[in-house]
Amino acid sequence: MNKNALKIFLIFLLFFTRTVSSPAEVRETPHFVLRYHPTEQTVADILFPKMEELRSPIIRDLGVNFADKTTIFLASSDQEFQELQPHGARLPSWSVGVAYPRLNLIILKSPLMLRGQQLNLLEVFQHEFSHIALGRVIGDEQSPLWLWEGFALYHARQWTLSHTATITRGVLGRSLFSLNQLERAFPRGEREAALAYAQSFSFVSYLLNKYGREVFQHFTQNLAQGIEVERALEEATGASLKSLEADWIRYLKLRHTWFPILTSSFSLWFLITLIFLAGYIRKRIRAKAKLAEWEEEEGLWH
Repeated sequence: MNKNALKIFLIFLLFFTRTVSSPAEVRETPHFVLRYHPTEQTVADILFPKMEELRSPIIRDLGVNFADKTTIFLASSDQEFQELQPHGARLPSWSVGVAYPRLNLIILKSPLMLRGQQLNLLEVFQHEFSHIALGRVIGDEQSPLWLWEGFALYHARQWTLSHTATITRGVLGRSLFSLNQLERAFPRGEREAALAYAQSFSFVSYLLNKYGREVFQHFTQNLAQGIEVERALEEATGASLKSLEADWIRYLKLRHTWFPILTSSFSLWFLITLIFLAGYIRKRIRAKAKLAEWEEEEGLWH
């Protein structure tokens, strides 16, 4: 065993020994080990039956499986969540989950500790396991950040109306980032970061839906072999990154240019006005018909 492998093994052994020594329930599936406190039994009962089912489409899109089991910890407090982090890592207080592909490890906050906050545990699990799977297949260093985050958002189905509005602002304001800009780092500003995540989701979705799973797998396998991003994409799709990006931007413009028109307050009030006018005209027509009917009846009486 070389020095680097021994070092990783010792770090993992120290971490594993420390966490397993704490009281925890353990449940296993063919590909997962779930560890939690008895107080989290209700949460575990939600997550446990779904893990294998949610794993399958992620592995299917990548086309590469791995046999070793992914360990999942459910943290029942902020303190425990931080203590479970390997290598002394400290995560932001708002973080609800984290994945460590090299350790094949996911740490999740229990929804029970997030009072007053909405948390879809299954979505968070899908997001973090997407990181695990991609990292295991490609490696952390080989994954462009737009692929890393876009693939996770895609499989967690974490696309909302807010993301659509964010992309639309980027299209109309001509402020979209290039894929090269999103390869190694995302911007720190809140609005800019939101746009970076939304674009990442959109481009990964575009690749999978336009070119299909086999082409996407070819791309990720190219990355796994150490081929740089632009050449990996071109070999898989037959199109240069510049051409791909131009087609994708055209798609975004076509799809999102009409969004603000259809959802603006002016359009909403215009639609309400049309509905009101249609109802008014319909009532007038009915009133006239009724009046004609009464006049006809009156003529009969005379």
